[in-house]
Amino acid sequence: MKKPNSLCKPILLAIIFLLSPITSSADMKTIGIYKIVPGKQQAFMEWMAAWDEVYKTIGLEQPQWYRNVRGDDWDFVVLYPPFDASKEAEMEKVGKARGLAVGFEWKLQYWQFVQRQTESLSYGPTTPAALLQSLKNQ
Repeated sequence: MKKPNSLCKPILLAIIFLLSPITSSADMKTIGIYKIVPGKQQAFMEWMAAWDEVYKTIGLEQPQWYRNVRGDDWDFVVLYPPFDASKEAEMEKVGKARGLAVGFEWKLQYWQFVQRQTESLSYGPTTPAALLQSLKNQ
């Protein structure tokens, strides 16, 4: 008996995703949920504020930040706009000129602050009615 091709399902899902009428890059956001190392919240926010200034300087849309007031065990939720990959080299150049780490050094600094994180690619904002309509359009 032949084994099914292990690539068929992922390829099929990718095709469905790419052809889905509810998705456009403007509607896609990355949502980050962060738990910061205890005692490092202010330093983390100062570090991220420096990067927000870099984004502003090169014309990237600013992420939207939310802090936890009550509830689950997280410190910040961040809604990131779609990333403009064409700006990445400029972002690193401006960041480096301001004394910010880039590349792997950036990641090492990041993990000094972040105890745990998760990120999800999400569609929205939307409504339940619009999501139900999208099912009818497929």
